[in-house]
Amino acid sequence: MQKKEANTIYIYPDNLKQKATMWLWKLSDLTIIGVAALISILMLVKLGFFPPVVITAVYAFLSIQFDGASVKDFLKYAIRYFVTGQKYYEWRTEADGNYSKNRKKKALARTARNP
Repeated sequence: MQKKEANTIYIYPDNLKQKATMWLWKLSDLTIIGVAALISILMLVKLGFFPPVVITAVYAFLSIQFDGASVKDFLKYAIRYFVTGQKYYEWRTEADGNYSKNRKKKALARTARNP
């Protein structure tokens, strides 16, 4: 007699490169929220100190994932762009561009004459 194999159904996520999530959070964020919630509740009960509960709730709100992005990621990118990232601006018109090309040629010719 042959054994009948059970029909097995495998369910794969749509995007295999996407980070693992549970409910609305990445698993790493959910771990941080759980540990912070435990510590903040203990501090609230034992010491009557309320700010850790607020900080944990704010972090939980900022780390909610929608379509692979969170408010925390958006704020991180905004701070990097507006505050910490170096900007380089070059203002010129079409005529300035021709002028700078001629200026570079003249500078190269001068350095070639004066070694």
